[in-house]
Amino acid sequence: MTAPGIRERIAIALTAASVVVACVFGVGTRMGVSADHPYLDTAYKLVSYKGRPVMKLSSGKVSAPGRKQVFRRSNPFSDLVGLHDEKAPAGRERVLEPLMVGGTRRGGRPPIAEVRARFAADLEPCSHIWRRLKAGTPEAGESM
Repeated sequence: MTAPGIRERIAIALTAASVVVACVFGVGTRMGVSADHPYLDTAYKLVSYKGRPVMKLSSGKVSAPGRKQVFRRSNPFSDLVGLHDEKAPAGRERVLEPLMVGGTRRGGRPPIAEVRARFAADLEPCSHIWRRLKAGTPEAGESM
């Protein structure tokens, strides 16, 4: 799980509670931007250049070249990152889908009820953790 925009303590608590298998934590933005100035909280990964798949070669950060896809299993919840062209493993569904192509929205805007239902379904596997966090975020390493 990458957690851009999620408070560090929440991401650590989700990891400690085994809601996620692996987390990557970064502090680059907070170290490079003054706290009183807004910043854009994003990550950019180059996956192809001139139609050719590329990969990151930094020590400890090597990844398969090309576009990625997330394959989700609902019960028990887990996400698996693979290549875009891979077939979804049994019991998992593809998560990533293009929303913009060539600067134009692909498809229409879904009704708000559909968006809320999808959000609730995505959040459900973590609901017991969120209730606990709402009451008071556990410290790093604290048992959930």
